[in-house]
Amino acid sequence: MITFKVDDMTCGHCVSKLTQALRDLDKHAKITITLEQHLISIESVSVSVEEVEGAISEAGYMPLRVENA
Repeated sequence: MITFKVDDMTCGHCVSKLTQALRDLDKHAKITITLEQHLISIESVSVSVEEVEGAISEAGYMPLRVENA
């Protein structure tokens, strides 16, 4: 599982935008977003940490990797 803290994710629109960005990487991935804690986790066998980080950044947000989440 890959987890990022995204402090500038503040509303439902942010969640939708980020979910779509991650779905574009892997439509079968398990994505968990906790808005209150500003956390995004993705379980995928086909994407790397760098790809997830890039997708979040390209969506306009600043991801911070959370180790051992």
